[in-house]
Formats: sequence, structure tokens, C-alpha cells
Amino acid sequence: MTLAELRLLAKTLRKTAVNRIEINGKGWSVRMTRVPTVPVVLPPAEPSEPPHVIFTVCAPLPGQLLLRHPLLDSYYVTPEKDVQVNDILGFIKVGVVYLPLRSTVSGTVVAVESADEQPVEYGSEIFRIRTSSGL
Repeated sequence: MTLAELRLLAKTLRKTAVNRIEINGKGWSVRMTRVPTVPVVLPPAEPSEPPHVIFTVCAPLPGQLLLRHPLLDSYYVTPEKDVQVNDILGFIKVGVVYLPLRSTVSGTVVAVESADEQPVEYGSEIFRIRTSSGL
């Protein structure tokens, strides 16, 4: 039996259900044993919902945060309110100029980090918005 024949035999053995083969000849013997493979059973995958991504809206300039219109009692947004891209979330009053704070993503407002009419610094985190689409 040649080395090429032994390799072919080993390859064939791996593909079959045979676990052991033994060949004897004059002055020689070959014994091949294959360790049986156990199929891995994975638990069924549960459908997962898309990962939630939290986006922040920060103050573009230092000023006074306005979360509602001065003549109205209702706030532009509150926690757990759904918002769309470019929705008005509030305003930053810088002197006599009112800068709009707009949503950059569609999602749900998770938190409002500053109070109405509170002074804020440049880069202060004001809103956190959760989105499941990732953008």
C-alpha cells in the first residue's frame, strides 16, 4: 500500500460513518481511527430588535435655553416624545437672537438635560434622542 493510497483512504474515512479501519499485511499493519464529531446544537436565535443608538443635541453657542414658547405653556418636546429630522426641540437665546435647536435624527427623546430658561455653555448636552435605525 502506497502513501498516496493511505491518504486517499484517510480522506474517504473522514467522509463516512466508519470510525476505525485496520489493514494487515505480511510484516506490516495499518490502523486508522477517526474521532466521531458531535454536531453542535445551538439554541434557536431569538429575533433581536435593532440596537438603539443615542444621539445628543448640544448647545451651538452659550446662551439661555428656551424649551417652550414664551407666550405658551406647552413645551416643544418632552421625554418619551417622538421626533422627526429637523423638528424644533427648543431655542438658545443669545442676546436678542434666537437659535433653533433641531433634531438631527428621527427617534424618541430620552432625556432633557437642562431646565427651561437655564443658561447653557457651548457644547452643553441638552437632549438625548434614541433611535433604533442607527441613523
